[in-house]
Amino acid sequence: FSEIITFGSAPGFEAIPTYEGSIGWLATSIGLLAALSLLPTMERVAASRTSEARQSWVLAGAASMAIGVCAMLYSATFGMTMPIPAQLDIPGAVLAPLPGILAFAFMIQQVGVQKVGWRRLHLAAVLCSLGLSGMHYSVLLSLGLDATIVIDASTLLIPLLIGYAGTMAGLYAYFGLAGRRTSSLLRKLLGSALITFSTIGNHFSAMGQTTFFTRQPLGEHL
Repeated sequence: FSEIITFGSAPGFEAIPTYEGSIGWLATSIGLLAALSLLPTMERVAASRTSEARQSWVLAGAASMAIGVCAMLYSATFGMTMPIPAQLDIPGAVLAPLPGILAFAFMIQQVGVQKVGWRRLHLAAVLCSLGLSGMHYSVLLSLGLDATIVIDASTLLIPLLIGYAGTMAGLYAYFGLAGRRTSSLLRKLLGSALITFSTIGNHFSAMGQTTFFTRQPLGEHL
């Protein structure tokens, strides 16, 4: 992008994206698989007997979740049609999972313990939400659009709150319901579904407060 601003508008034409709704099922499925890989990793971390094993599981869980979420975000962009051409920045795409890996690594360390309290659940949800937002903007910037991105600064907290609320509910469903005669499979599915909701909600709410302006003539491009 030529410029990023957080208020007002920019010179030129507003490039309004359109979305193919059916691609949402693919993005949701990928996000669900990523969340399903995350939750059991937390138990593996808690059960690790050595620091080397613990750090290995933390890194594996953070990387798998971040790569899965990025795959979900890119699949969602495949269903987006822009009136300006896009050229994927390969180095930017390779680095896009990095904010998520860092955030998820700290998140897993918070809940990868024998007893997970409310403080750890809240902090883990905040870290997850920050990682989701970081990857959203990393993926957006890697699309290589010749445009100025304008972000509505007054609504920046909305994607973060959605990411936090969904993740908090998912973590509670997985950890908080443990030992209450609830099957582990049900807890895993419910927790993963709620975390996936937070991922999808974070992305599309962030897209809703983002506009694009370009100086070149508008057309129709994938």
